[in-house]
Amino acid sequence: MSKTILLVVAAVALLMIPSTAIAGGPPQLFTETGTGSVIDIPFEGCGGVPGVVSVEFRFRVHVTDFGDGRMTVSMADWGTFEFDPIVGQSSSGHYRNGSTLVVTDNTVVETAVFAGSGTFEDGTHAPFVLRSHVTIANGQVRVDDVSVMCTAA
Repeated sequence: MSKTILLVVAAVALLMIPSTAIAGGPPQLFTETGTGSVIDIPFEGCGGVPGVVSVEFRFRVHVTDFGDGRMTVSMADWGTFEFDPIVGQSSSGHYRNGSTLVVTDNTVVETAVFAGSGTFEDGTHAPFVLRSHVTIANGQVRVDDVSVMCTAA
């Protein structure tokens, strides 16, 4: 869910970079902020149970284009969610997501952290964290680290 939101936000932000930033010259800075929502998106919850999620979020994308093939993109979104599984208790809560892309002529490195906490209908809490580090170099994708922590306390 969050990766989809961030990829859409990043694509829109990259399309809005002034043409002078893409053409070269001194480093160009670009920042885009906004709000949004997604409703009833198919999603698999922490326990692997499918359902639908609705999210209200705010986002920020910051791009630094060095004009020589190097670029950094920092993306963040945060907000609230409601998850309705096909089986089991519904939950709602908040989340925070952030990632950084470092781009060179032939390499893209992404580091991301997606964290939040939900509360089930019976009052139990479910914190979750997803961390990832991915490198794309010379057309090859390498997943350096992916870790997931999802518990009901």
